[in-house]
This record gives sequence, structure tokens and C-alpha cells, in this order.
Amino acid sequence: MILRVPLADALLSQTPAELSIGQVLLPPALLVCIYGFVVTLILAKILNRTRLTRFVWFPPLTFLALWLMMSACIGLWFIAP
Repeated sequence: MILRVPLADALLSQTPAELSIGQVLLPPALLVCIYGFVVTLILAKILNRTRLTRFVWFPPLTFLALWLMMSACIGLWFIAP
């Protein structure tokens, strides 16, 4: 017996399969990665201005890790599970 949760069904029905920008169809994950990259650029600029990056061992690897974390957080918000 499978229990149906109305709220979950409503959230899943609103998840876009693809986004249309003009005549181009884009997967939602691409936009999530772009938003994650922009947020990471802003966060890296803040970290550089406050000189907190001096505690970082390898800044490019840290940037990549932040990009993945920001993309994952935005993806959980933007694309319904």
C-alpha cells in the first residue's frame, strides 16, 4: 500500500522538466550551476576583502568546493526533490 502525500505531489508537479528561454530549452541544473557560480564569486570576493582566504590552503580547490556547496543548496531550493 502506497501512501500519497498531497503536498509532495503538488511540489513534484511544479518541477520544471526544462526551462525555455526564447527558443532554447535549458535543463534546470544548468541554471542552478550558473546561480551557484555567481553566489560563489560574491562569497569569494567577501572572503578576499575580509582577508579570510589567508587561512585557506589551496584557494582554487576551496572555490570549487564552495561552488559545489552553493549549487547543491540552490538546487534544493530551486528544483523540488
